[in-house]
Amino acid sequence: MRTRTAGAVTLLLAAGTVGLLPGTAAAAPADGRGATTEYKATTQLGTAQGAPLTVAAAVTRDTTGALVTPMEVYVDGLVCTPLGDLTASLVSLESATLTGSDVPVTCAPAGGQGLAATAGTVDVDLAWTGTGPTEREGRTGNRDHCVGRVLHRAAALTGSVTVTLEGGQPLTVGAADGHDSALSYYHTACPPPAS
Repeated sequence: MRTRTAGAVTLLLAAGTVGLLPGTAAAAPADGRGATTEYKATTQLGTAQGAPLTVAAAVTRDTTGALVTPMEVYVDGLVCTPLGDLTASLVSLESATLTGSDVPVTCAPAGGQGLAATAGTVDVDLAWTGTGPTEREGRTGNRDHCVGRVLHRAAALTGSVTVTLEGGQPLTVGAADGHDSALSYYHTACPPPAS
């Protein structure tokens, strides 16, 4: 079963978590709305082929200043989403944390593989610490004349994520199995439309 689902999980991880990847730009504000700023900490865990547990996690300070904690968990052909809140902290380009204990998750078949939906819990204890210099990606632009500034900093990740599905044994993936751990800053500005 793991062999058949490994490719699907890899594709879903790549396609389903685009907004979680450190190299993706923040959504641009509506035309003429001025500037928005967003900060992120992101990571991918357990992405080796055949891994029974894969996690994409992020902490984002959105344009309103609120902390958002998107996380997707892939377990043997199922994609699981936390139903409860995770606790987070974020210091721009410096550090971040993401924690939660016995947070309920709901799991649905990934890619319509005919598996039964199920539920379970997730325990999260992750911490990012910025390492090395902050690198500027440069100014970015698009056809709506929006421009942006993107900064990235590599991060050392510590901790782990454990998922327990109903009737199953706990599965854990740790920071040693992670990659693409980073802290990012996005600033996007859109001028008012020409009259």
